[in-house]
Amino acid sequence: MNVFEKVQKIKLELLDCHLKKSGNNKFANFKYYELDDFMPHIIRLCDKYKIFTQITFDENYANLFVFDSENKEDLEKPPKITIKCPIEKLEIRGANAIQAIGGMQTYLRRYLYMALFEITENDLFDANHGKSEITKTKKIEELGNKSLSKKQGISTEEKDELRTLIGNKDLELKLLKQYKVNYLVELTPDQAKEIKERIEKFKAKTEKKQEENNV
Repeated sequence: MNVFEKVQKIKLELLDCHLKKSGNNKFANFKYYELDDFMPHIIRLCDKYKIFTQITFDENYANLFVFDSENKEDLEKPPKITIKCPIEKLEIRGANAIQAIGGMQTYLRRYLYMALFEITENDLFDANHGKSEITKTKKIEELGNKSLSKKQGISTEEKDELRTLIGNKDLELKLLKQYKVNYLVELTPDQAKEIKERIEKFKAKTEKKQEENNV
């Protein structure tokens, strides 16, 4: 078998593994695959069919290369199968820079292997299964609007400026909860503007009170 036939065989055998999702997003109410849910199966099947996979990270992309370890010629040439995924910075609350890199690489590894072996997940709206089409359509529109809002979030520079203005981690967490987002960059420009105005108004009021007390 060539490398394409081997990958296809692995796809077929993964269907019989009846993979189960252990990840659970409580915020959006859906389950998803974690690496542990399918990697043990993939490792065994790659060994069975003499397939070697390699993941690399460069400045802009995560790359998954597939080699046929039985074919020496393939090992000496560029891989015939390559999966690429753009790299995006990942902000993890309470994590340092190295931990954030590790989290980002874990996400990318999951998506690369799912793409290679076509491990499919139900769409995010299957929680509506059994409800009327009207209700389901409304839910899709609501989630779509939330997704759009995140894509229109503030820039990194605006986030840093806002964080400096807030100046307090506890207050930042309180605001994130109030605006129902996980990170400052997910705020819409209007929300960020509203927070700035609230903080500036509060500071002005505090300064005025201090001046009156001094008098």
